Amino acid sequence: MVREQKNRYGTVTLSEDTEKQRILVEYSSPNIAKPFHAGHFRSTILGNIIANLYEACGHRVFRINYLGDWGIQYGLMVHNLRKSGSEEILDRKSVEYMLELYIRANEEKEAERSLPEDEKMTTIESQKIFQRLEEGDPEELRLWKKCRDLSVENYLETYKKLGIEFTDIEGESMYLDETKQLLEDLKQKGLLKFRSETGVGYMKLKPDGLVEEAVLVRSNGTSLYLTRDVAAALDRHKRYQLDRCHYVVEQGQYLHFKQLARILKELDVEWAKRHEDTLHIAFGRIAGMSTRRGTVVLLSHLLRDVKKVILENMHNTKTTKVEGHEREQAADILTLTTLVFWDLKYPKKKDYVFNWNELIQKGVMQGSLIHYCHARLCSLLSLYYTPEMDHGEIDLRMLTEIEAIRLIKAILQYETVVESAVQNADPYEIAQFLNTFRNQINSALEKLQVKDQDPNVAKARLQLFHCCRTVYANGLELLGITALEKM
Repeated sequence: MVREQKNRYGTVTLSEDTEKQRILVEYSSPNIAKPFHAGHFRSTILGNIIANLYEACGHRVFRINYLGDWGIQYGLMVHNLRKSGSEEILDRKSVEYMLELYIRANEEKEAERSLPEDEKMTTIESQKIFQRLEEGDPEELRLWKKCRDLSVENYLETYKKLGIEFTDIEGESMYLDETKQLLEDLKQKGLLKFRSETGVGYMKLKPDGLVEEAVLVRSNGTSLYLTRDVAAALDRHKRYQLDRCHYVVEQGQYLHFKQLARILKELDVEWAKRHEDTLHIAFGRIAGMSTRRGTVVLLSHLLRDVKKVILENMHNTKTTKVEGHEREQAADILTLTTLVFWDLKYPKKKDYVFNWNELIQKGVMQGSLIHYCHARLCSLLSLYYTPEMDHGEIDLRMLTEIEAIRLIKAILQYETVVESAVQNADPYEIAQFLNTFRNQINSALEKLQVKDQDPNVAKARLQLFHCCRTVYANGLELLGITALEKM
């Protein structure tokens, strides 16, 4: 089956047995006034792999990056920019400067926590900025567009390094008209109620013991993130004719997506009725996101620093087989591999603590070993494997050693591992399989020699190793990683 199906082995049966659907996966989705930090890596990578898995099953997948480019968090950053910052510095330092402003604004907001509501000036001014933005104030729109463009430019550079592409990059700002229309429709249907004492607008939901209502309008008349999420979901439902939709977001947002699913059910969206429990693909939080200098880790900086260590290791290794541009490309792939396998050490719902020193000391080595195994297979096969070995049965009588039997069992197991990863929307199992498979391959390469062996034994072993290389590369491809043939 491996020899026949080649790079489709592991997903062919799944594809044949699965009813094809149109699936939207929303992931990554950073906020323009917040840093695109290493914590976003988890949503970005998990979402990309889950989309890969659905596509491998034959589904039509729409990969959506939904930028948080509209809201109070933006108002916080702009308030601090006008109070103590400079647009000139913003033009020069862009994302890093927005991070500085956002951190300062939040520190000021925290310092005002004990004050009466009418004295919390940071919050009040931030809300005013956002209100003017929603009302279409030209100056607010000019500055907002600048911040958004600077952020997107930075994000695209990072996505390119990660090998991530999207069907579309959207933003909350795209759905302003739809949000207004949604609220108007809900009013006309009598579904949107307002509290007389505060003016807050909310929608009553059928009680389920957890969610009984959802606030959709602030007291000052501005919309909320939830409001815009509902408008976006309804618009996407029409545009993409979806069978289901998934949001790959940290599990702290559980209540938000519970409300979203309940609202969509109330509005008679079929896929929300059928898939309410799987709408939100939740993952655990990464704690301790700080460098040795104690600052937030920007994902672009993390990629840069890990790649620097990898390039230094390559330079100091006499057996390195890649040079120049090829070395740069290999270093990029090794950087991605390091971070993917570091994150997939844990099931997706498990919280973990980010440890910079451990990542550099152990993670980089693990990422290199993942590719070293594949490169060893490629080197062996390039020396001894011939085209005629692609044909005819593999003589299993020549593969009696325990190392060979373990490899055959692993190849059989791979399909089940992929199926489980799809069902659980969790690539952890694939990563763990590949780690174990790597060790088994390395042991077999030491034990099952082909040089100077009986020709029938050598042929069977080479055919087995050829199948191992195919399965190993297939697993990496599902994780969004290109297997290196030399390093």
